[in-house]
Amino acid sequence: MLGTGQLWTQTFTFMKSSARVLFTLVALLSSLSAKEFSVLVFNVENLFDIDGVAEFEDYRQEASFGKDQVPYSPALLHEKLKFIVDTLVAVDDGAGPDIVLFQEFERDRTPQSSVSDDPLRFLDAAKNVTLEEMLSNPSRKVLGLPAHAFVVKALSEAGLIYPYVAMAEEKRLSEDSPAHINVIFSRFPIVDVDTFPTPGAREVVVAELDVGGNPFFVVNNHWKSGASNADTEPTRVENAKTVRAALDDLLGDDPAADVLIGGDLNTYYNQSLLFPEMEVTGVNTILLSQGDERAVAEGEKDLYNLWFELPLPERYTEAWRDFKGTLMQMLVTPGLYDNEGIRYVDNSFDRVLLPGRNIDEWGRPIRFSFEGGGRGGSDHLPILARFEVVDRSDPRSFPLTDPGQEDDQPNRVMLIDYNLERGGPEAHSPNILEDLEESEMREHIGKFFEVDGVWESWNPPTVRVADVTLPFYSSQDVVWSRMGEVETGDPVRFFAELVKWDDEYQWLVRDPSWLMVGRRGLEPRTN
Repeated sequence: MLGTGQLWTQTFTFMKSSARVLFTLVALLSSLSAKEFSVLVFNVENLFDIDGVAEFEDYRQEASFGKDQVPYSPALLHEKLKFIVDTLVAVDDGAGPDIVLFQEFERDRTPQSSVSDDPLRFLDAAKNVTLEEMLSNPSRKVLGLPAHAFVVKALSEAGLIYPYVAMAEEKRLSEDSPAHINVIFSRFPIVDVDTFPTPGAREVVVAELDVGGNPFFVVNNHWKSGASNADTEPTRVENAKTVRAALDDLLGDDPAADVLIGGDLNTYYNQSLLFPEMEVTGVNTILLSQGDERAVAEGEKDLYNLWFELPLPERYTEAWRDFKGTLMQMLVTPGLYDNEGIRYVDNSFDRVLLPGRNIDEWGRPIRFSFEGGGRGGSDHLPILARFEVVDRSDPRSFPLTDPGQEDDQPNRVMLIDYNLERGGPEAHSPNILEDLEESEMREHIGKFFEVDGVWESWNPPTVRVADVTLPFYSSQDVVWSRMGEVETGDPVRFFAELVKWDDEYQWLVRDPSWLMVGRRGLEPRTN
């Protein structure tokens, strides 16, 4: 490879033998010598630095942008970093994944203030100050740090050490440079890294890793957004051509090359079937992603999409307008099924779900919000897969159990199911909202409540519960028709989600079943 990317090479020499340092060193050495390892693909949603120079206005740390909005700040960055740490330590019993393919790190807009290419120098300079201290009163040097430096520091404090970091070359700035870059963190040596510009999207980063003496290629992507938009699909087709060309080069050199393609492809794994009006799609037509695992294991096809490892209801990492999306993807080549080098651990693919931290009560990702000093973390759920180092003496040819197959009925977009007849989360009492300050109310956004109150008014529709009066809203005509007989002053009962819209809290009824007659607390009543 040409080596056009940027590589941080870290060789950690510990001068102090604290318990944390010893634990970290042991965990690192154990990981490097382990037969099995994990790879996480994680879109962190707008991880921006704090130099105040940003393509997106609300990350410039200027004046407030609305009556209830706050500018980006070091404190918000700190909350974001905590979320990233919490996510990684949830993997492998606290040890964290061995390789991470990150998306949406900010491209450093002030590269002249960046840290040295040797992160050891950076960590050594910061060894006597904690991340919290760095961000509580940031110095000029701290303000100049790029996003990935803060992640290195945050993870190191949690005992997670990644000796190698690779990314697109940040210093080639132009007006057309994307706001984000893709970044790879690895505990295994990164031998080489290539950067491939691609139209309308973030550069594709291809890194060759040395895993126990075996080459392992990872391809980090973030394609053009707008999965359901036919007008943007041609750009994703070009993005796919970039990846396909890189893959063809790798497989041309070695048809058994161990290659993992991952990232935010901003497309559904079954794009061509969902949108037949798109005659050519990037992921299926060009990249040739498909779901016949045995065909890939036997070398008949060259890419298997790991989404086919999961049952249909679990195939999503996003919830956009209640539509489940599979924008985050991992694809593997035939070399990851043979008896040489690296092999995919069959059926190990999954999402990382942290109830209350990265998913809410309905299983929806909790995206990052500036509110309340920082809430949520990302609008994408991370995905994880495991791999193992094998040798030719391994008697297993294709260790497949229940191999993935193309779906019989995949041509529909799955929806978040709000119908309570099929189950739902346990409801909270609105009493927990009494006498709360604004900052405390924010903690309950997205929670599911059983409301037992009084219809306060119709103009606008509002409901009073104890000392809390909030607007009532639903996008469902059936809900409004069932509420039509309710008069001002009537007692009402229903289930609702607490949401905030246009700086105002409100009760949101998402499904007619939340007013279902015959179930306690659901039907409106007039006596």
